[in-house]
Amino acid sequence: MIGVFPICDTDYDLAFETMRENMIPYHEEYGLPWNQDWIDRNFRRNENYSIFSSTSWIGFLSIEWRDSDLYIHTLQLSKSAQGSVYGARIYEWILEQMNVRGKDKITCKTFRGSSMIDLYTRMGFTEVANENYLVTLEMRINKNRQVGRLYSAPSCRR
Repeated sequence: MIGVFPICDTDYDLAFETMRENMIPYHEEYGLPWNQDWIDRNFRRNENYSIFSSTSWIGFLSIEWRDSDLYIHTLQLSKSAQGSVYGARIYEWILEQMNVRGKDKITCKTFRGSSMIDLYTRMGFTEVANENYLVTLEMRINKNRQVGRLYSAPSCRR
């Protein structure tokens, strides 16, 4: 079982360090500087969540609800949580949140060449734009889809 909870201020350092660890290879590949001040300013204004497995922090989710869609700014899992069932469980949580809010489209971006593109494609996402080093992906959701509760209800854990 996973827990998806609104992020507490004490989790931001861990979230941003995990993000940096996961994304720095792409920044280096495309010659992009890592700007922690920009990350801090821009991500803190989103709807952010810490992800737990039992009592262990395993990741960070940053989203934005727009008029017609949910925009996923980032989903970062710790190295130990990558390649497991956690990503699918978080996706189920996202779908349930979309059902509650009546949204029917997810939009996200990832780096060109990322292995995540294959995963997103298998999940039903379609590539809608490819600009410089980023790929934009979208997926329409069946609003009547039943989604199980494989996670804990959101509330700050600390």
